[in-house]
Amino acid sequence: MKRGQIHSTITRARVLQQISRSGSISRIEISRNLSMDRSTITHVINDLMGDGLVREELGASARTSGRKPVMITMSGKGGSLLGMEIQPGFSRITLMDIAGKVLLNEKWSCDSFVPGDIVTAYLESHDLTSYPPLLGITLALPGTVNPHEGILLESLALDMRDYPLTTAGESIPVLMDNDANCFARYVLSKDARSTRNMVCLIGESHRYGKSDLSARDDIGIGLIINGSVYYGSHFTAGEPGREPFYPKSLSRLEKQEETAYMEGLFRYLENTLFLLDPEVLFIGGELISLSRKNLELNRIVPPGCRVEYGKEEDFEIATGAALFFLERLLSPVLPGEEENYMDTIRWENLPGYMKKLKEYEYER
Repeated sequence: MKRGQIHSTITRARVLQQISRSGSISRIEISRNLSMDRSTITHVINDLMGDGLVREELGASARTSGRKPVMITMSGKGGSLLGMEIQPGFSRITLMDIAGKVLLNEKWSCDSFVPGDIVTAYLESHDLTSYPPLLGITLALPGTVNPHEGILLESLALDMRDYPLTTAGESIPVLMDNDANCFARYVLSKDARSTRNMVCLIGESHRYGKSDLSARDDIGIGLIINGSVYYGSHFTAGEPGREPFYPKSLSRLEKQEETAYMEGLFRYLENTLFLLDPEVLFIGGELISLSRKNLELNRIVPPGCRVEYGKEEDFEIATGAALFFLERLLSPVLPGEEENYMDTIRWENLPGYMKKLKEYEYER
C-alpha cells in the first residue's frame, strides 16, 4: 500500500471513530478534535458518505433563530455486527447496525458446545439478508480468551482448551472475548464520557455445563482502566482465583443460602476493590437481585466508589460483543504494522464489503 493510501486509511478510521463515539458531530468539531484542516475532513466525510458509512442530519440550533448546524452521524445502512454470547446449552444473539441500533435480540439453542459449530448452525438457520451487510461476528465466551489471536485458552463451562476461531461462513471475520469483558464494554458504552475506572461484576448460572462447576465459575469480572478494557499480561485479569468462595454454584443455590453466598463473594473481592479503587462498581446479571436483597454494599466498597446496577436485561453481554467488533473496525492500525489477528479487523480487509453494500442498497 502506497504512503498516500496509508495516510488516507488512517485518517478515515480516525474520522469514523470520532463520529461513532460522539453519536452526532459537526465537521468543525471533528477538525478541531483531530487538529486537521477542515477541507481534509470534508473530503474524507464526502468519501465516507459515498461509501454509505455516514450521513448528514440537521442538528439543534444553539440560538432561538438561525440556521441549524449540519451534523454527521453513522449510517445504519453501512453494515451490521453480530454479537453471540455462548453459554452451555444456549446462546444469546444481538444484531446491531454500525450506528449502534439493535436490529435483533434472540435467545437460541444449539446441540453443540463447540463455538464454531454454533456459529455455522446459526448462520445456516437464519436469513440475515434483509439487514445491512454482516461485517463480522464476536463471540462472548465463558473462560479465559486471547482476543488478539482469536483463541479460547480455557473454558471449564464449555470444557474446552486452546480453541481457535477467526472466520465463519463465507469468510466472515470472527472475534472472541471473555463474556465479562463484553459486559464491561456494554457498561462503558452507556457511560463512556464520564467514568474512566470501573469494576463490572456479573453472575451467570451455567446450568448445562459439561463440568462440575464451582461458585467461582459463575462469576465474571470486567475491568475498565483509564476508559479501556484491561486484560492483564496473560488475559486472566478479572478472573476469580482458583479457590471457590462458596461451596455451591449459582445454579444450585437454595433461597436460604443467598446471603451467605453474597457475603462470601464480597469478602473474596474486598481486597481487589480497595486495590483498584474504582469510581464505580457495576453489578449485572443474576447478582443484581441477590446483592440488592442481601447486602448493604456501600459499607463494603472503597470510600467514594459508587455502586450501580444493570437493568436485568438478557442481552447486555451479546450487545457488548457486537460493540467490540465495531470498536476494532474503528481502531486505526497502520497496514503492515499489525501485531496480531485482531489488528487486521479493518474496513478495507472485509471480504467483498463494498460489493455487499451496493447490493443491499440496490435491493432497498
